[in-house]
Amino acid sequence: GGDELITRLEQRYYVLPGTRRTYLEVPLVLVVPDALVEAPTSFETLESSTLRIAVADPERTQTGKATQGLLQSLGLLEPLKDRMDVASDARGVLDHVLSGRADAGIIFGSDAVKEQRRVRVTAVAPKKGYRPVAHSMAMERYCPNRTLCQEFLTFIQTPAAKGVLKRLGFETPEAGE
Repeated sequence: GGDELITRLEQRYYVLPGTRRTYLEVPLVLVVPDALVEAPTSFETLESSTLRIAVADPERTQTGKATQGLLQSLGLLEPLKDRMDVASDARGVLDHVLSGRADAGIIFGSDAVKEQRRVRVTAVAPKKGYRPVAHSMAMERYCPNRTLCQEFLTFIQTPAAKGVLKRLGFETPEAGE
């Protein structure tokens, strides 16, 4: 995930200069079982709670690496380390939360949307010290239909397109980011 591919294509001059558009960001979210009554309302409140938190393995997954970076930037990695339940991946985090092995979990927003009938998002990771995974698109240098490509690049940044992305668990970058 992320912008690595577009960056490599730009470096090899496959992308038409000036057409790169960051169209979505994948935020980390805090999820709890839908039935949990007293749920944390922010990542910061996890420190003062006694909840067990499921996280993805930072050695093997992008979700785990991003979670570790977020918790470190918030100063929560050490205080929570004894209460973290490490799962193999994002699906495992959801399984741990839904089976009761953990009270809350940290996953990407798009993964939470897939289980929105059984879990609820109680917090979205703050951008302070943490940057969500960004995804961009750009026009190919030798695009056969530049007008159509430009129309799509423009469309992906409209309120209608941003609404669809939001419903799918993504965020859209602010202008100038």
